[in-house]
Amino acid sequence: MIKKYRLSFIISIILAVAVYSYLFYQLFFKTDIKEVFETVSHLRFFYLLIGIFLSGLLAAAQGLFIVEIFKLYKVKMSLWEGVSTWLITIPTGAVTAGLGGVAVLFYKARRKGCSSQFSAVITISYFVLNFSAILIFSLLFGGSAFIETALQNNYSIIISSCLVFLAFVFCLLTFNRKIRENIFHYVRRFFPKFLPREETDKIDELENSQIADIFLYIFFVFLANFVIFAFSLYIFRTNLGFVSVMKNFSIAQAVSIISPSGSGLGFVELGMLGSLRYSGVSIHEAGAITIVYRLFNFWLPAIIGWGILSLKGMDYIKEIKNSK
Repeated sequence: MIKKYRLSFIISIILAVAVYSYLFYQLFFKTDIKEVFETVSHLRFFYLLIGIFLSGLLAAAQGLFIVEIFKLYKVKMSLWEGVSTWLITIPTGAVTAGLGGVAVLFYKARRKGCSSQFSAVITISYFVLNFSAILIFSLLFGGSAFIETALQNNYSIIISSCLVFLAFVFCLLTFNRKIRENIFHYVRRFFPKFLPREETDKIDELENSQIADIFLYIFFVFLANFVIFAFSLYIFRTNLGFVSVMKNFSIAQAVSIISPSGSGLGFVELGMLGSLRYSGVSIHEAGAITIVYRLFNFWLPAIIGWGILSLKGMDYIKEIKNSK
């Protein structure tokens, strides 16, 4: 897989190395050594245990989301299958600009006995609904955060109104069946054989109540990420108000889904560092918070995912090839 997407792999790795080198440089070499020790002194072993537990909750929420997506199309999947599938998509997606994660979901559906076209529908549903829901939640979180200061300056009023309006637009695109039909009509024009009408009609036929149920599971994922983010701030006793926390978290979530790299690798770190610095957090503390958040939000699941993939080894690769 890495050979097939060598350029994407190289770009992702270079970006990650560059960003994390900058973070560690700012954290350990460009600040006073006393400040570094004060920052590190906040770390405790039981914080690591709590972080691992929260990372497990995130994996469970992601697994439930995948299970529910498959259930939409009457395909059964256990919770463990959902969790392990998500864990594998993290490292494979990170080194292939997200394309490997798509392939894992697609071939998971193929191994469930679904046709190539039906598997594509399930995969598209996962990414479209996940993208729409996370973006809507991020816009609503960010918009509500600016409402507090909206009465004090016109700048906040404009930002808050624009974010809420964009959230409304994406809700309209997601829940209006006629608009969904038009969108997939244009998608089918580019992939007429791979996405025949009889398969994509399954997406058009989804009830709004079913999409709302999926949004609820995505909100659990969103909430799990928020708890990890808030926990990362708490570890270093960062003095940020709840509104500021919402703003910074919304930026991190929005960047994670619109960035060209898998799981927002590199871009989330830069976005967090910039937004935290803008909020008045010192550079070494912002770097430490970013590293801890991404440890439990991305790197720990990625390492476990690589472990699962390594244990399955060639049997997993052969199973994927046989499902074509």
